[in-house]
Amino acid sequence: MEELLGSAAIGPADPKLAAMLAAPGLLQASPPTPELAAAALRVCAESEAAAIPVGAGSKLARGRLPRKANVLLSTAALDQVSDHQPADLTVSTQTGVPLARLQAELAAAGQFLAVDPPWGDVATLGGLVASGAEGPLRRRYGALRDQLLGLRVANPDGTLTWAGGQVVKNVSGYDLTRLHTGAYGTLGLITDVNLKVWPQPEAELTVLGTGTNPLPLLERLAVAPFWPLAADLFLGRAAARLGNAGQGQFLLALRFGGRASANARGQSDAVALLSGAGAPDPQVLAGADSAAFWNNAAALQPECQATGFAVAAIALPARNRVELLQAGLARWREAGIEFSGWGRTEHGWFHVALAGSTGPRALAGELGWLRQQCTAGRGACVFEHLPDQLAGQLDPWGPADPVAQAAMERLKTALDPRAVISPGRYLGGI
Repeated sequence: MEELLGSAAIGPADPKLAAMLAAPGLLQASPPTPELAAAALRVCAESEAAAIPVGAGSKLARGRLPRKANVLLSTAALDQVSDHQPADLTVSTQTGVPLARLQAELAAAGQFLAVDPPWGDVATLGGLVASGAEGPLRRRYGALRDQLLGLRVANPDGTLTWAGGQVVKNVSGYDLTRLHTGAYGTLGLITDVNLKVWPQPEAELTVLGTGTNPLPLLERLAVAPFWPLAADLFLGRAAARLGNAGQGQFLLALRFGGRASANARGQSDAVALLSGAGAPDPQVLAGADSAAFWNNAAALQPECQATGFAVAAIALPARNRVELLQAGLARWREAGIEFSGWGRTEHGWFHVALAGSTGPRALAGELGWLRQQCTAGRGACVFEHLPDQLAGQLDPWGPADPVAQAAMERLKTALDPRAVISPGRYLGGI
């Protein structure tokens, strides 16, 4: 592979990244073009080596450990913003471009990519697409997959494949863009993406409300005549961290962005809603204070993971979600387990972080209880981060529907017959 890429593009992997994959002898290759990335994958296939796609590495430890890992295939050298069409609200970029850099370039044209995930200060576009990243702005703009117009993928047979296009209205061919979104690099290395971008709001503000029972408020919010950019719920340590909420209280944050007159209407409606549903005396944050609040909210998951919390992402209908969390709050308080919760009020993931001094067995039991409750409610529970003492003891993905599992296995076999790319990392050991 060194003959193919050159000595400057291949060498020992960063020890921290190698440790994440439990592969101390790992090599790291940084192909400078999509064509060379595809050629590198072909070399891996021919030499029966396993390649692990990587961007910034912030989510490299998520999912199962690969059965085999020989080469980290980095997108670091794929770092060009290829084409920005402000009038069409589209941008084409290679996947090694950091989100923060892309946002800075778009801001010069008064535009932005509407995604605000954790690790947004370091994450690359490829890593965000591969992990299906989302944040609070999903409520207004949809998930990242909804803003993805097309992508190019390097395949393990050495070919490059384009899916989708470069325009907003595009219906030709199979929807391979969504197939690769959230696949964690198990089907191919994403080298380029075409994305829809949005005009930056002229101004923004956030309305915060606290109380003891969020259910009546969320039910009224679901039928409210206004539509905030974001509506996130914070519980436990997260509520105290962001809004000085007392023990047992929730914090609800409603974010508005647009013209000053529209924001003023949103603020008035939100204050009335909160005051009439058990959350009196709402607080209003404007401009930089509003932006700082959401930056702090994005830091919750990195902070929890750095301090030894286990982090799960759950998906359930809004009422079931709140009822489960209320039951969990009482359960974890009695067990001496510290709890932090944050996430979407409706569509999207809600994150549950647990830690305690009762030992790994007790923590594993509570995570098992959480997954069991989600499964019983026909929802999902994914362990996004497990502390070292639980690593390898719990399945990060949880049980899979047999029909869906069989379909995913057929896809993996069709696109990666030699299991070259991240073998075993995904659901069911795919």
